[in-house]
Amino acid sequence: MPPIIFDDGEQTRDFVFVGDAVRATVASLRKPLPGGTILNVGTGKPTSIKLLAEKVLGNLKLYHVHPTYAPGRLGDVRNSEADTALSHKMIDFRPKCKLDEGLRATINWLKRLQGQNVRKRRHPETLSCDAIGEGVLSRCS
Repeated sequence: MPPIIFDDGEQTRDFVFVGDAVRATVASLRKPLPGGTILNVGTGKPTSIKLLAEKVLGNLKLYHVHPTYAPGRLGDVRNSEADTALSHKMIDFRPKCKLDEGLRATINWLKRLQGQNVRKRRHPETLSCDAIGEGVLSRCS
């Protein structure tokens, strides 16, 4: 089944690798911050939904699959990019994992997990949080 892209796919988001998000969370817990401090965690780099879909399909070697487009959704944000200046300043956070590396790591982790589910005859919805998080965090250096 091809991915569905709403609108023209040129809308952008700031995608951050889960391992980087965990590192930022841990860093914020280790640093005394004033109550109510809000820190944005991201890369500060916008990526279009269309480009993300192309990268995912390419990583999966599904070159024959092309996204389908659907009408835009009411209220959908056109562009979103994290302002990470405060995260840099307050917890010295900078993401380590680039988008391509993170996608490869996540896809490889999902493939391994899928193989485990087949061998164990488990369904993804029955996996514990520990099983879901196991291994993916350290895959991008």
